[in-house]
Formats: sequence, C-alpha cells, structure tokens
Amino acid sequence: MFIINYNNIGDIMNDKLKKVGLTALAGSLAASTAYAGEVSVSGSWGVAYQTKDSTEVTGNPLTLDDSITFSGSGDTDQGWTIGMSYELDSTGVLDDLKATLDMGDQGKLTFGESAGGSGVRAVKNIVPHAVTPVYSMTDTTTAWGTARGTNQTGYIGYDLTVGDLMISADTSKDTGGTDRSIGIKYTGIDGLTLVAGSGELNTAQASGEEQSTIGFSYAVGGVTIGLQQSEHDDESSSNADETGTYAGISFAMNDNLTLSYGQQEIEFDATTKTQDETNSGLAASYTMGSMSVTAWAGKTENPNGSSTAADLESRKVKLAFSF
Repeated sequence: MFIINYNNIGDIMNDKLKKVGLTALAGSLAASTAYAGEVSVSGSWGVAYQTKDSTEVTGNPLTLDDSITFSGSGDTDQGWTIGMSYELDSTGVLDDLKATLDMGDQGKLTFGESAGGSGVRAVKNIVPHAVTPVYSMTDTTTAWGTARGTNQTGYIGYDLTVGDLMISADTSKDTGGTDRSIGIKYTGIDGLTLVAGSGELNTAQASGEEQSTIGFSYAVGGVTIGLQQSEHDDESSSNADETGTYAGISFAMNDNLTLSYGQQEIEFDATTKTQDETNSGLAASYTMGSMSVTAWAGKTENPNGSSTAADLESRKVKLAFSF
C-alpha cells in the first residue's frame, strides 16, 4: 500500500502555499496592469438517451446538458500568467470559480471554490477509456474502488513538471475538516506512463480515511493498455476498507474512432459484504470536428458487495457539440 504521512505536508500546503500563493497572485495582479488581458467563452451542449435494467428507477431516458465557461487571462512583468474562470451550467447558476497563477518552470497554483484536478485526482484514472471509466457507467453503486481526491471548498492545488516527472499536490479545508493529497506521474520511457498517489480525507463523511493508488499505462501504435490499483483505509473501522483493481484496453481505429473495454474488481473487508463487486463495460467514441458521438454499455455485478442484490446494467448514447 502506498501511503504518505501528511502531518507536515498539510501544514505546508495550508500555511505556506496559501500565504505565498495569494501574496504572489496579488502582487502579480498589480504588476500586470500594463498588459492587456484576454477574455474567452467556451462551452458544450449535449443530448443523451440512457436505458437501465428494470430494477433501477429510470425516469426520463432523454437528458440534456450544457455549460458555458467564461475565462480571462493576462501576463505579469515576470512572465507569469494569471487566469480566472467561471462556469454557467444548465441550472443557471454562475459558479465553480477558479483562479490560477502559472509561474512557468516554478509550477502552477490553482485556487478554487470547489475541488480541482491536482493531487491524487491528477493520477486517479490512468486506465484508458473511450468515454468514461467502467465504475461510473451504472452510477448507482456506493463502492469507490478508485482514489477520490479532495472533496471540499477552499481548494488549493500546485502542479510542477520537471523533465519527465510531474508532481501534483492539493489541499482543502472547511468546517468539515482537512483533505490533502499528492500525485506523481513519470513519462520518461517511450509509450509508458507510471503513476502513484496518496491522500487523506478528514471530513465529516469520511473521517480519517486514507487513500492510495498506483498504476501504469502503455501505448504502442493505436493500442493502449492500463492497470491501476487503489485502496481506501478507514482509520475509524478496518471493516470499511476497500481495494479496487481496474484494467482496460483502448484501440484508436483512426483519428476519429476509439473503442475501449474495461473491468474492475472491488474487494471489501466488511464481513457483511461477502462478494467482490465487478464493474465492466464497452465504449466507443467518434469525433467529427466539434461534434462527437459516444456510446457505452456497462454492468455491475454484486453491487456494493451484496450477494443478493440484482446486477445493474446501463446503456447510453450521446450526441455533443463544443465551441
């Protein structure tokens, strides 16, 4: 199991990065007044049709989703880039504010009101998939089987790339406690990517939970294979520990069409969960410029370790546009 002690890292991330990062961000904002900034608008729109087996509540199988992101950026005298973004989704709420300070060779800081993509989130999905990981296809299981990363508001992330090595760390803190994690990625061997990550969740929902992940992917020609194992250790009860092993393969038929298959096994320490959960699925993605068509079929056996619960099946086709 890959675990890192966070007693000192948490203090460094919370006390040092926040002070240094915010001070640098404020100073850089003041120093960049002589430079014209850039503002851009991007977004996506999609319509999907999803069916599930008779044991699930299906509701309306037709769904629409859309989002618009407003972004702005500018350069400082030091050559750093300051960025900010807001997202407007189908609920009509303007949220998910993020501010970034890209310091080039010195790394990149991210501040957000919600969880970002640094730390263990940067390395949690190394297994190739054409559309979505197999554990999210049926979307009804309560088992995790993968590293979740930090969950809370008040998010700070830091990413640094040195040659073929990427190091990513994050932390977040609110009234529920403190989350922190770190992820490492190495790409120094042609076609091979190695990842490892570790984190600690200390929220009201997952008090004292430690998580770790390790995996690899290897690409040759149009074929990519991957294997990843993730663990969750609940300090309050070893009976709640989980271990997920995820393997997958994808094949790029051409520049537009990609196919994939994946399977994940989740083992439970709980005596009440007598079976391993199995998630598997096939997926396909076809892109035509800014338009894409995706489809997948997924199945969950023994959901959440239950030997009596019915298997879950789900199929989805989606047409999406981006601009």
